[in-house]
Amino acid sequence: MIKRSSSQPTDDALWSEFLGFIPEAPNAASPLELFVGFEEQMRSEGRTEEEAGADRARVLRLTNERQDWIGPMFDRIYASDAPNFNQAPNQFLSEIVASERPGRVLDIAMGQGRNSVFLATIGWHVTGIDVSPQGIAVAEAGANRAGVTIDARQVGIDEFELGSAQWDLIVLTYALVPVADVVFANRIVDSLAPGGLLVIESFGSNRDATNRRPVDLDPDELRAAYRALETIRFEDEEALPDWTDRSARVVRMAARKPFSSDGT
Repeated sequence: MIKRSSSQPTDDALWSEFLGFIPEAPNAASPLELFVGFEEQMRSEGRTEEEAGADRARVLRLTNERQDWIGPMFDRIYASDAPNFNQAPNQFLSEIVASERPGRVLDIAMGQGRNSVFLATIGWHVTGIDVSPQGIAVAEAGANRAGVTIDARQVGIDEFELGSAQWDLIVLTYALVPVADVVFANRIVDSLAPGGLLVIESFGSNRDATNRRPVDLDPDELRAAYRALETIRFEDEEALPDWTDRSARVVRMAARKPFSSDGT
């Protein structure tokens, strides 16, 4: 365990302490529990309540800039006996695909596979990717119990070859990837087949909001990033998210890639 010096740690030192805490922490039911647990540990090591709170806020800010915490953190969450997130298929996704003809789907940041297994049971050919080996293991076990097959791969989105014009559906629900980044969005749009659907849901906040979560989406940025698609449904409202038991701002979008003028 890393001991604190009497002076305020640098960002790199604080981050190293946080990364060291994650594998030693008790299994957590949600990301919030891990951040709270880290703050409690800092206080137990002599940090004042004010200092520990400030460092927790600093760590939260750093999660928006760094990626090496995602897999280890979700391993702890997915190993929990009582996860504090919705384990049923995402309701918005369920509504959107109800009238769609099944095809090839990519579930990005699939987690425990709740959406992937659901889609496989209604006929979709599913590829799901995630950086958490624990999440992949749970997803594969869930597919076996449901009697379906999913292609589950432990890989990050930067290393995964999305391809061009090959997915009939791409799912991004509460995904710790740069959803509204223009470069990322262009990769997604290019990989959708003509007529293919993109379904997104996550927490929402404006770009200039304080204490933004790494998964927060700015609605205006999201619309702009995917302007090449035809939006068929867009929601920005207070609702019960999949990842907390309290009402919060949620942003949802379903959009379709247009066919070319010749119908292809």
